[in-house]
Amino acid sequence: MIPGFAATLAGLLGACVGSFLNVVIWRLPREESLSKQSSHCPQCGHAIRWWHNVPVLGWLMLRGRCADCRAPISPRYPIVEALGALLFLAVHARHPLDVQTAIFATKACVLAALLAVGFIDWDHRIIPDRITKPGIAIGCLLALVIEGWGSPGFLPELRNRHLAGLFEAGANAALGALLLLSVRWVGFLLLKKEGMGLGDVKLLAMIGAFTRWPHVLYVLF
Repeated sequence: MIPGFAATLAGLLGACVGSFLNVVIWRLPREESLSKQSSHCPQCGHAIRWWHNVPVLGWLMLRGRCADCRAPISPRYPIVEALGALLFLAVHARHPLDVQTAIFATKACVLAALLAVGFIDWDHRIIPDRITKPGIAIGCLLALVIEGWGSPGFLPELRNRHLAGLFEAGANAALGALLLLSVRWVGFLLLKKEGMGLGDVKLLAMIGAFTRWPHVLYVLF
């Protein structure tokens, strides 16, 4: 592959995914369809032209305003797209897109999901089950399918390393959930009220399904 092409492709993919995440961040908490309705201005309802949907550049061309009604467009849109590009580039630096494609795709998608969760939680103080629950299942499934995903030291006596990977992902997801359930329970005893929702519990479980147990503890702290 041409030097630098893979990195450029990773960045472009991240920016495009970031553009889609803007749709997820806006529509998912409002229970709107992610696919049935084309991108449109929330103020005037006019469809956004494809060339205005180009990540980052579209917002710059429009100077941050709708082409039809001139309503301001939040700078969050290009920020999310740029963050998507930077996150995908960071994954590429550790797991090159053209060499470790499966691992790159997996970790990039996890970071994209976390990016969406972060902004949704910031806006609405919720962590959608439609992201975390499938995330837990997908993490366990990928641990079963991708060879070498699991830790070599986990259940070393088990010859089938695919199965060992599945067990490890399940155990780490359970660890993440139990840790925050414990924190939630202690908080309830001390404060006499619910101080943490179950969304956080499922989020750390999802992270656990894609990582190893020391990383779960690191994320918690």
